[in-house]
Amino acid sequence: MDENPISYWNRATTKDVFPHLHRIHLQYFSSPVTTAEAERLFSSAKTVLTDNRKLLSAENFTKLMFLQQNVKLMGFGPQNNDNYSKS
Repeated sequence: MDENPISYWNRATTKDVFPHLHRIHLQYFSSPVTTAEAERLFSSAKTVLTDNRKLLSAENFTKLMFLQQNVKLMGFGPQNNDNYSKS
């Protein structure tokens, strides 16, 4: 496919055939309005690249950053579930 992905997803026929994917496209093919997300990413990178991890390879650093940013999406980490707060 040599077509521009944004043009593809903005076509009316694509919107009708893939309505759910079209909504996802609107979320992920948009640019952020502020630099807050980039600043948050650099801030979290400081927590990953500590003095003890200075010899970490670029590939492993990238993997750790990916996991740190997506752990909730993968179903791990604290979830907003009232069952945990009940005694």
